[in-house]
Amino acid sequence: MKEEDLRLVESIAFHEMTTLGYEPHLIQNEEDRIDFTEELIDEYTTENTKLTAKMNADLGEENPADLERRKIQAGVLEKTISEHYDTEFINSSIKDIDWALDNIDNVQFKGFKRTSSADFEFCKWPMNASFVGFQSSEEVADRLEVQRTQTLEIDGAVSITFAVASQAGYYPTDRNKPNQDAFIGGGIVTEETNHKSGVLFAVFDGHGPNGHDCAVSAAKKVKSQFVREMQNISSHNIPDESTHVRDLLSTSYHEASMQLENGVIGIDASQSGTTATSLFITKDFLHVANVGDSRCLLVEHIDEGNVTLVKPLTQDHTPDQDSEIKRIEAHGGVVMTSNQYDTNNDSNSINFQQKRIWSKEGKGPGTAFTRSIGDSIAKELGVIADPECEHFPFPSTGAMFVLGSDGVFDFVPNDEIGAVVKKYEDPADACRELVGKAFNRWCNSDERTDDITVIVGRIHVKKPHANAKGSTVERKMSFSKRLGLYLKKVKNYGFGKELL
Repeated sequence: MKEEDLRLVESIAFHEMTTLGYEPHLIQNEEDRIDFTEELIDEYTTENTKLTAKMNADLGEENPADLERRKIQAGVLEKTISEHYDTEFINSSIKDIDWALDNIDNVQFKGFKRTSSADFEFCKWPMNASFVGFQSSEEVADRLEVQRTQTLEIDGAVSITFAVASQAGYYPTDRNKPNQDAFIGGGIVTEETNHKSGVLFAVFDGHGPNGHDCAVSAAKKVKSQFVREMQNISSHNIPDESTHVRDLLSTSYHEASMQLENGVIGIDASQSGTTATSLFITKDFLHVANVGDSRCLLVEHIDEGNVTLVKPLTQDHTPDQDSEIKRIEAHGGVVMTSNQYDTNNDSNSINFQQKRIWSKEGKGPGTAFTRSIGDSIAKELGVIADPECEHFPFPSTGAMFVLGSDGVFDFVPNDEIGAVVKKYEDPADACRELVGKAFNRWCNSDERTDDITVIVGRIHVKKPHANAKGSTVERKMSFSKRLGLYLKKVKNYGFGKELL
């Protein structure tokens, strides 16, 4: 690392530690540096051991749960055989794990081949997951759900091939914590003639003490409400498909939020809720609705120039957007980091913490988003359930779409996601690779991993639309007529196991 980079790191660390109340010593020049002899190192090691023991003793009295968390994490870092290496290694004659890792190039035996993330076959996730995380491959597999690849048709003109993968997060102090993500994987709207006029996909990322229940409840309500409203369309013409679908999606989001906020289904959503990102595909348009920081992307390959275009179809709702901040402040909320709130300092100095929404009356609720379903306390501070809805022209054949929770997007950028999904014919392979890569990067940067959910689909135009030469208005009216005349039933092609 260059000297100037070291200086920058030191200054940032000094600032952060000072903010937290410590009194660190910042070395300003070479004369201040200390050359550590072996005697000094031994002395400091002994002193550090004593201080660590005292810290653990104090922590055991003040916060036993935090002490237990630290002990568990220490066990993870020690690479104990029972939790981190495959059965083949455990049954081998080699028991010195550290020696094996140091001499891996010279070690030859079945089942133990250390693989770097650069050449790890993430498309086979969770195979060999123990090499990139804190758990054994078996433990990771037990908390992974993959919905098989399937193909659905829309009105005989369009086919959609898709798959879903959802990996429950790893939490050292709660290894059985339920996956707080939920999804709708191919909710089909079917006409009386058995022609399918639309397919619904969605991802929900729950948060808070009851985040799992909120996400599952919202997924069920959004789908049932959206379908019921479409079934109740009168037979007269409604000329604007985009407006109509937008209104139905918006209504379903609000209904899902109100039943949580009002507690009518027995879920305490005072400090719990969920994001919601939906994609409804008809043969003419892509319709999206979004609250929170889950995301929907469209990936298209342009033959001319061999270019892959990745287009975000949604916008994250975080406390970094001026328009969102204005609404929060207008409702009496405060937008700042946790440290800024604690020190009553809202300056724009270097701060790597996430901005959150707080009450002036006390440090809560601390939500990291400006729109959500549920979260009744945050609703009093300007957090809303109004989705941002958009519609887009039908893409070229072969285009792909990706919906995911922030467990994916926090560590895998949009462009890389586009490169991954275009590699595979089977969307399930793309789902596995994205989940595996995100899981690996979480483990490399944190002591835990978030829940990770992704839906990948490919759109194929089977034949030109019969009304392709007609005007846009004619096409929209045609769609609405079919909704009014034929919309009778819905088939469920996969909520995920927690929603069945």
